[in-house]
Amino acid sequence: MFLKKAICFMMILSALLLAACGAGGGATEGVDVDLSRLGGAVVYGKVYDMLTNGEKYEGQTVRMSGYLNQIVEKQKGVVVNEFYSCFISDAEGCCSQGIEFVLEEGGEYPPLGSPVTVEGVWNNYTFYGIRRCRLLNAKLK
Repeated sequence: MFLKKAICFMMILSALLLAACGAGGGATEGVDVDLSRLGGAVVYGKVYDMLTNGEKYEGQTVRMSGYLNQIVEKQKGVVVNEFYSCFISDAEGCCSQGIEFVLEEGGEYPPLGSPVTVEGVWNNYTFYGIRRCRLLNAKLK
């Protein structure tokens, strides 16, 4: 168990170092950060960096691939908010993360659990006093 954790830690550290050096998540034409091209270990490190240092990515165009997930917020049994995210898995499948996205006006969300590739503009915001991030004006690719 210790060896597995040590290997996972080293993979994450390597991914973070690659992300910090500009490798991985490189630009594709019209896209500043392309997570859809990265392998599981590297994508985890890059997503972790994006979630913890979101201000570095503000206004950048991001592309990602994963599965459509939805979180529904209810108050007294009434739906007050629906959040959609692209759920991205790491190499081991143990440390998956979701990045929220909002489709451009008129966009239609596919069925939950569908594989998706999403491209949109990185945006940081505060919701109920919690710092969050999302892709705005997102398009399904």
